[in-house]
Amino acid sequence: MDLLLKNAIQRIEQKYFERKERDFAYELYHQLRLLELPNNTEVTCEHPKHRINFKDAILQDMLVKRSFFRDGTNENKRIYRYPDLLIHEFENRNQQLLAVEIKKRGNANQIRKDLAKLVVYCRGELNYKKGILIIIQPFDINNQIIEVPEIKELLQNYPEVEIWTVYPQRIAIYNSSTI
Repeated sequence: MDLLLKNAIQRIEQKYFERKERDFAYELYHQLRLLELPNNTEVTCEHPKHRINFKDAILQDMLVKRSFFRDGTNENKRIYRYPDLLIHEFENRNQQLLAVEIKKRGNANQIRKDLAKLVVYCRGELNYKKGILIIIQPFDINNQIIEVPEIKELLQNYPEVEIWTVYPQRIAIYNSSTI
């Protein structure tokens, strides 16, 4: 799946890297749909596959819980957190391949919340194989984002979650083995 996603990103015209996050996301969706996906899988945009089950064991991990909610005020409320793109079998849970979040730059709190969301999709009941946070044309990702202790810890503790920084014709990947 990584190769398909990289291929789709590399096919995106430079103008989409300069536009708003949503434009990039829709173009990535389009490019993914042009590629041959595994049998019975499809790409969906911000589709609520299922509500987050707050009794899910992964939300008992204090790092995930703290990052997912950012504060205690929303903990017992219904929160709908859907990734920007899902690659999966739509009608069932046979092939939960990839959950993707997209940010145009973003600050450390947004990044931490999105990583926690991807952890919930991968380690929770939905059991996605991988979660990728794509950051479009970030500035100084190493010093500003990757060095934040909670972000490093999320990447180290959950190797199925990665951060991809993308530029036209270049992708850098940060995960448990590269930080």
